[in-house]
Amino acid sequence: PLLDRLARLLGKAKHELSIYDPYYCAGSVKRHLTTLRFPNVYNECEDFYSKVKEGSVPSHDVVVTNPPYGEEHVRRLLNFCASNRKPFLLCMPDYVCGKNFYLPTFTEAALSSLPVYLFPKSRYMYWTPHGLREVKNKKSHRNLCLGIRTSPFASFWYISLSPAVKRSSLIKWWKKRKKKDGIESELFDSIDSLPITITKS
Repeated sequence: PLLDRLARLLGKAKHELSIYDPYYCAGSVKRHLTTLRFPNVYNECEDFYSKVKEGSVPSHDVVVTNPPYGEEHVRRLLNFCASNRKPFLLCMPDYVCGKNFYLPTFTEAALSSLPVYLFPKSRYMYWTPHGLREVKNKKSHRNLCLGIRTSPFASFWYISLSPAVKRSSLIKWWKKRKKKDGIESELFDSIDSLPITITKS
């Protein structure tokens, strides 16, 4: 519903909304978003950081990604999103918002991009393509096509639809939509309000 909402506010049909995922894995993000009727997805096997340095990041309406969980990747992605001034939806581990670099990333100039947090009803599980990384647990759930099922960290969505949608307006809209449609995921407006304990580091 969030991408639907963004497309409508930008005056675009779902198939026109330009989505950028800067981290390529096996290309599955295009397939998944296309099934949701968002086919205009840029996700290529290229160096995102070089693109940022060169100023050649592809044109887009919104960033949607599940980045590598290494601290440097997360830090650089957040810096990009804070300065990009475009909406973003980032699926990241719970510990990210406890990092000492997290809140300072959203300085006064980028305060409007401070995320809200979409928490799923149940823990997210992921499929890691075969051969991408060593998996020591031989009992891990495996699928010939999808890879190995994992859930290394509890994760949720860090979301800002600014400048298309103000933070307060997004929260108000979500509450109405949740009540109307019976959505089970919860949207939280602060780290302190999350239903888990965040460890500062």
